Amino acid sequence: MSSLENISTILNSFLSKKGYLSFCIENDILKKWNEIVGEEVSSISLCDHIENNTLYVRVLSSSWRNEIQFFKDDILCKINNEYNCKSIKDIVFI
Repeated sequence: MSSLENISTILNSFLSKKGYLSFCIENDILKKWNEIVGEEVSSISLCDHIENNTLYVRVLSSSWRNEIQFFKDDILCKINNEYNCKSIKDIVFI
């Protein structure tokens, strides 16, 4: 294990013990919205905030909101698997 991996492990352990790890991961999700959903979806949506284990996403119009709803489960799965964020349980498109 490299020293960088050791630092990461120690930092994650510290943040987890203090209760900050999920907050840090959630904040990272807000910043990485474009990467998570891709260019097309990110061009019509904006990751707004996370509250009570729910990710709120602003969408350009009601027709786009209906369209993006079909990808909700895929987006949640990607967030949970690729970004190791287990605290987000739902997405609401507003």
